[in-house]
Amino acid sequence: MNSQVPTSTSSLSRRLVRGTGATLFLFLATLAWAGSRLLRDRILRESDGGLLQAAEQAALVIDGVAAERERQVQLLASLPSVVDAARTGSAIVARLGLATLPREEAERRFEATRTLDVDPRTRGFLLARAASLDLAEVLVTEINGFNAITTHRTSDLVQSDEAWWRTALSAGLSRAEAEYDESAQRVSISVSAAVRESDSTPALGVLKVVYGLSALQQAVRAAATAGVIAVEVVDTGGRIIASSRVTPDLTPLPGREAIPRSGADGVLTYQGDVLRRGAVLPTNGSTWRVVAHSPQALVQADLRRSNLILGAIALTVFLILLGVLAAINGFMTRRIAAPAAALAAAAESVAGGNLSVRLAESTADDEIGRLSRATGAMIGGLRNLTVAIKTSASETAAMALDLTASSEEMAASSQQMAQTAADLSRQSAEMARTIQDMAADSARMVGLSTALASGLGDGLRRNERLRKLARENRQRLDASDRELETLVEEARQGVAAADALNAASQEIRQFVDLIQQMARQSKLLAFSASMEASRAGPQGAGFTVVAKEVQRLADGSSEAAERAEKVVAALLAKVEESRLSSARSAAAVAGVRTATQQGLESFGHVEAAVADTEAWTSAIADASRTSNAVVGDTTGRLDALARGTESFAAAMEEVAASAEEQSASTEEVVGTATSLAATAERLAAQAGAFRL
Repeated sequence: MNSQVPTSTSSLSRRLVRGTGATLFLFLATLAWAGSRLLRDRILRESDGGLLQAAEQAALVIDGVAAERERQVQLLASLPSVVDAARTGSAIVARLGLATLPREEAERRFEATRTLDVDPRTRGFLLARAASLDLAEVLVTEINGFNAITTHRTSDLVQSDEAWWRTALSAGLSRAEAEYDESAQRVSISVSAAVRESDSTPALGVLKVVYGLSALQQAVRAAATAGVIAVEVVDTGGRIIASSRVTPDLTPLPGREAIPRSGADGVLTYQGDVLRRGAVLPTNGSTWRVVAHSPQALVQADLRRSNLILGAIALTVFLILLGVLAAINGFMTRRIAAPAAALAAAAESVAGGNLSVRLAESTADDEIGRLSRATGAMIGGLRNLTVAIKTSASETAAMALDLTASSEEMAASSQQMAQTAADLSRQSAEMARTIQDMAADSARMVGLSTALASGLGDGLRRNERLRKLARENRQRLDASDRELETLVEEARQGVAAADALNAASQEIRQFVDLIQQMARQSKLLAFSASMEASRAGPQGAGFTVVAKEVQRLADGSSEAAERAEKVVAALLAKVEESRLSSARSAAAVAGVRTATQQGLESFGHVEAAVADTEAWTSAIADASRTSNAVVGDTTGRLDALARGTESFAAAMEEVAASAEEQSASTEEVVGTATSLAATAERLAAQAGAFRL
């Protein structure tokens, strides 16, 4: 054999190990990337959750502290001693006329104490409760704003110009506000409330209490996490009121511009002293904000540490898998690749035409061992088959030569027989076609006669229906003529009635004209009576009344006559229209009656013509039936002759076809024998290419 078999091969096990290693690397890289994303999301969720929890915790505690402070101030403002102090202060201010003095003069008179000090006992009570209630300062003012009681010396005697004082006096309470005490160097919280005996009584003054920041500081420190989350409370201007990491002094919080004033729904990132993530919640009635924040660098550090750990784990797993793949590669090379290479070399030798190759028998009981033993047996079988093919090829070539000679003689005889049968079949076919054409012409004549007979039958039925229809229409026209005559008489009566109604309407119109003349005469009579009554003076008063009644009667008669005249005019117009319409209807009915009579005469003529046509059609139908019978007999005879001729032609065609088939079969045998001889030669040549 001349086919070339490639000898350079590559190891399947190495390709398998390399592909598996690349797949595992991509798989582990994908897992590491997905794990990094999951860790990042988890770390951010935990960080944001801690910030939100810290902000919520601090906001809840601060709201509670602020509410508690407000309740304490309202309670202190309602104490009887405080109420009495405010009332007494107002009496002192009124007695000394301090409310009418200029403010500067009042301040100078109480420069030493800056208070009226109306109740030292209450002042001592408030000082005694300062430590337990975390009170930094307490002051009570009367209704004009003058200090009635103070626990410490204040900067002003009069507080009425302060915003907290006006808010508390008008609203009853002012929310907690942060202030920085310069003398104490600390931030304090002040709450003010109106002093009154009950909620329904008017205010007598204002109580202001200044608290320390211990409660707020404890709240933010409890909510914060040392070194991770810091919590600050800032006012509307972003100044720090309380803080878990610095001493509060109302300094601005770094990055306050990026913090929303009304709080935020989630965690935001803003630039302060460093880049930070923070949660912002409103507190103290949205006047303060709690800011829980953490440096962004802490979160980034956790992310880097998690990514390093995840990368190390992925690399370790990859190295372990590479070692496993190397061990698998060695096992596959020893048990699969080497035996498979030997089998491939033997198969390549057989493909090259060398059947003398020998394979060492394998004792392994796996698939490769079974394949090695089967391949050795297959090569031995191929050697035996090649020897048998060479022997059979020579014998087949000799037999094919003898078969070719006999087949050529049979083919010559079959061709002569087929030619004779073909000539007879052609002549019979021409005769059959001629007879078929004659039969077809006769069949067409039969069809025409049948169609003519059918059409004549339809014509007879149509003539009969037409005559019946003409008779029925003439009867209907007779009835219509009688009804139209009645309608003409009624139309004439309607015209006469309209003329009578018109005459009656004219008489009514003359009567209305008479009424109008009487009304005009009554008006003249009433006017004359009025003139006579006015000339008679008081004695003619009765005539005046009669004249007015006559005048009213004349007016009513004239108005009624006018309406009657309009109605009669309209009635005359309608009567005239009715008379004209009745006249037109009578003329139209007369015309219809004339047309109906003409239609009666026409239908009589149509009925006579239909009877003549029916007789002529019956004669034609009889002639058509006779012609149809003659043509039918002729067609039957031609069909019988055509069938006999076609049977003879078909027999000749079958004989010719049999001869041709025999000739073709003989030629096929000759061709097959020739091909068999050539195939035997090629088979012998191919079998000779193998080395045994």
